[in-house]
Amino acid sequence: MTFKLSQMGFHLNHKTLLKLMNELGVHSILRKKRPGKRGKISHIAPNVLNHNLTVTALNQKWVTDVTEFHVEKEKLYFSPLMDLADREIIAYSFATSHARTRA
Repeated sequence: MTFKLSQMGFHLNHKTLLKLMNELGVHSILRKKRPGKRGKISHIAPNVLNHNLTVTALNQKWVTDVTEFHVEKEKLYFSPLMDLADREIIAYSFATSHARTRA
């Protein structure tokens, strides 16, 4: 409320504004936070590398991850495949469904 009034050109201390709101009977509405909707975890891959990311040659270890982007009202999923030897992206995929990003 203080920020919006200052944008309109009325500069009031937040405590003064609180007093005025109390006198006028203006109160904010507090709503309970709702828990987020979470889907089922379909498959968790075993941790084969166990944080051992050192390699000596190309094509020994490849890693991937899925990143979710919100574009307008749609979700897009990006999944790059990277070779750990030279950190080069070998392949990637974009999809509108999380299930379609897996190789």
